[in-house]
Amino acid sequence: MQEFELKLFELFAEVEKYLSKKGRILIGFSGGLDSTVLLTLACEYFTTKKVLAVHVNHGLSSNSKDWQRFVVEYCKRLSVDYSLQHVEIIDSANQEAKAREARFDVFSKLIKKGDALLLGHHLDDQIETVFYRLLRGSGSLGLSGIPLDRNFREGRLFRPLITLTRTCILEIAKSRGLNWIEDETNSENRFDRNYLRNCIIPHINARWPNYQKRINTTIKLNKDAQMLAQSIFKDDLDNLDLRDERGGLSINLKKLKTLARSRQGNVIRYLPTLLGYSPTNYNVHNEFFSSFLQARIDGSPFLTCCGYQFRRFRNKVYVLHKNLYEIKASNFPITWDISCSLVLPDGSMLKAVEVDSGGLQLPQTMSFDVDVKRGGERCRPSGRGRTQTLKKLFQEYSLEPWWRSHIPLLYCRGLLVAVGDLWICNGWNAHSGERGLKIMWKHNSV
Repeated sequence: MQEFELKLFELFAEVEKYLSKKGRILIGFSGGLDSTVLLTLACEYFTTKKVLAVHVNHGLSSNSKDWQRFVVEYCKRLSVDYSLQHVEIIDSANQEAKAREARFDVFSKLIKKGDALLLGHHLDDQIETVFYRLLRGSGSLGLSGIPLDRNFREGRLFRPLITLTRTCILEIAKSRGLNWIEDETNSENRFDRNYLRNCIIPHINARWPNYQKRINTTIKLNKDAQMLAQSIFKDDLDNLDLRDERGGLSINLKKLKTLARSRQGNVIRYLPTLLGYSPTNYNVHNEFFSSFLQARIDGSPFLTCCGYQFRRFRNKVYVLHKNLYEIKASNFPITWDISCSLVLPDGSMLKAVEVDSGGLQLPQTMSFDVDVKRGGERCRPSGRGRTQTLKKLFQEYSLEPWWRSHIPLLYCRGLLVAVGDLWICNGWNAHSGERGLKIMWKHNSV
């Protein structure tokens, strides 16, 4: 028992070190062997009050309702809170990838600052992933395998079982008398990973019984190469005018182009990691150079990836969270009580903070009507000599094109008084020594 407690400590030491007092432990719980063992061990090591089991129902199996029922019953048995999430996956050739993307989209919406997300990948998954990526033509990044931990949105993702074989996990489950779900699709060799697991790897094991040790050596060598690449990335980033932006970050395009092509690619590969995403894959890397950078100077190209986008505007390359919901003018106007923050339909947020002097005049009603651009609006920013269209002003203020239909327009008694947090309209500035408002407009992903 003492030896196993030591193993538990080794499994969860990094998670425990990371967790804040208020941080939760989110566990991806399908009900299969790996996630059942992970949830069980986590509940033995941590207080169950901190644990939230997250079950994503893809609806792809006729047994999905039974799996969900098992998840609920098992969580109740452990006295663990659970979250049941339903996603819709279209049956296609890349169904595995779509399902994975849907799961991570669910996790990204649930995880909060200081939370830890735990997933049940093990050593066999690691080896399988390296084989799969090798066949897809991956470089050293892909062949470095699944990371033990990494930043994930506002929290951190951990894989505590990654050093254990499936055989070891099975022994743990049997020693505790655990039950779990067997996913019938695991035997369907039409899926690439299943084909590798069921048809290819057994033959490799028969010929080279120590293949796992050899592949692990390859993983370690490639991880060393990635550590070097990340170090070079950080050095280059210091000279690229990295800036926090609304909904993400940006770098200087002109300065990026002064780097050697291989170093440009290295920057683009790792830039999304600053927002908690995985490095870009080979296809994204290629498309970035073949089409994104080649777009005309006055264009606004974008490249959509898993959970984020690359965008370009003027002399900047942006990486943005792509959870920007569509704006519908029919949802506006909205009355805003400035004593509270206002979450807008696109997920962005308005907040008003009182300041001792200057800012926007306090409205008598302590409220504004919030609308969006509909076309033809004109405004005279404070300090300007004439009225101009919002279209022209947005260009002058260098507001990125993707925000122009989203920026909130503040009205008081039918008059436009402020445009987001960009400017205050003429005549609506609080005087020196007069209390006013500082308007802040933030996207929920910042």
